[in-house]
Amino acid sequence: MKKVMVLFAIAIITFVSVLLFDLSTKTLEGTVTDVDDNNQAFTTDCPVIKFSRNGRDDIGYLCHVQINQDTTISNNDGETLSLEQVHEGASVSIVLARRQFITAGNRSMIAKEIILLREEN
Repeated sequence: MKKVMVLFAIAIITFVSVLLFDLSTKTLEGTVTDVDDNNQAFTTDCPVIKFSRNGRDDIGYLCHVQINQDTTISNNDGETLSLEQVHEGASVSIVLARRQFITAGNRSMIAKEIILLREEN
């Protein structure tokens, strides 16, 4: 009986871990909608909100992406850029400093890496 309980506990822990890992995100792509005046952060659309009721990704939130001294910014060719070179309308790929749940109430994050995919239209 003890072995069954231990195996059941391991199965539950594994299931919950996989579920939480799948619902959180480490990367996202979006369009820059605003860059702050101090060039320390920008706002982008967050196309992936995974907690929608209908099972599809929900769209329509803006996320506040902060940069720090550890954040790297580059273009598709790997050339180093500054946030001053990322403008409103640019398409970016963002690797977050830590995996996180993006929800309507949790849309502020720190970027580890930002890749400029396409300049503004």
